[in-house]
Amino acid sequence: MAVGTVTAVSDNEVMLDLDRLRSLVIDRVMPSYRKTLAKEIAVECHAVLKPLNNFQRRAILKFLMSDDYVLFKGMPGTGKTTTIAALVQALVLLKKRVLLSSYTHSGVDSVLLKLKSRGVPFVRLGATNKAHPSLKEYSASNLTASITTTQELQQFYENQ
Repeated sequence: MAVGTVTAVSDNEVMLDLDRLRSLVIDRVMPSYRKTLAKEIAVECHAVLKPLNNFQRRAILKFLMSDDYVLFKGMPGTGKTTTIAALVQALVLLKKRVLLSSYTHSGVDSVLLKLKSRGVPFVRLGATNKAHPSLKEYSASNLTASITTTQELQQFYENQ
């Protein structure tokens, strides 16, 4: 899961980011984490974290303190989808943009169905005919059907 926005950065900053990414992927350097989480973040996310079990809460807090990445692994039925949905909900509360991807359409749709039930706004990218029937109204093609200019399209995505 990647979070962020496109910003203007210097060539030196890009090279540092690329070097760090290369070391994480190729050299298998372990990810780094901040030692503490800002109190404001914990307060903002409290309602999202409250219904989760301790393992799920710790996974989300670990993600929020991550400088690099976090992997969620586990056997089927251990709560990964619920944890990811809660994490996305927390990130949206924190005004972050989230791109969620999966090897399968059903993997993304499982998380999106949970987000829908929680009232979290989203746009489902990808083939509408592959989407879960309950998610078709959230497809990009459906939500942008009345858009006629590139400016309107840009504004639509900037407001998401």
